[in-house]
Amino acid sequence: MCTFGSAAFATNIVLFGDSHAAQWFDALHEMAMRQHWRLTTVVKLGCAAVEVNPGLGSDSDPECIAWREDAIRRIISLRPSLVILGSATNKLGRPEDPGTRTDATLINAVREGVLHTLRPLHAARLRLALIRDTPEFPFDVTSCLARLARHSWYLTQACEMPRADVLDPAIYAAEKAAAVGLPDVEFIDLTDQLCPESICRATLNGLVMYRDTHHLAGTAATANLTSRLEPRVIEALTH
Repeated sequence: MCTFGSAAFATNIVLFGDSHAAQWFDALHEMAMRQHWRLTTVVKLGCAAVEVNPGLGSDSDPECIAWREDAIRRIISLRPSLVILGSATNKLGRPEDPGTRTDATLINAVREGVLHTLRPLHAARLRLALIRDTPEFPFDVTSCLARLARHSWYLTQACEMPRADVLDPAIYAAEKAAAVGLPDVEFIDLTDQLCPESICRATLNGLVMYRDTHHLAGTAATANLTSRLEPRVIEALTH
């Protein structure tokens, strides 16, 4: 757990989750310093904020389960103004094939896993915002762009993907279904910025958006997404 910003700042935002939470740190840090908020990170790579495990569904990893339970206790003790949850849920059940669709059993596991995390935080009367997971490309985006730069015959659109091939809407629907009946839970979805006109771009405004197959590049995410992320965070703080 690390905290950034002055202890005198009244608003404290917690960023909670795995590497798909950490990928939002640069944008949130810039935002927090500008708004005079504290930003506390509760992050463990490979352990989602919600009780699911990429590639498996229900989380059976004792290390992640123990970490998550302790993290939730520590977050509640902080009494933050807002908890932002990020998790690599888009990889669930299809780590080798991003285009594979999930089955009903996995969808139910996602819904129950998300609810398991949201319930104690909601019971503690904390404001919560869950960020929709980012696209997962079937290739390394930076390698694809490097090939594109080297070979004039390489198709310009070769490093772009249709949204339907890199994002599973059933996962996000299951996450939202878990929050039905839980006020003070907001959802932040920046897919329209990452995938304008339903095409997920490798670059936006001249900046490479990903550092591998599925993690946002911090500088590009900050430059291209902060202006859309900030009002949603403020809305979650004040709703």
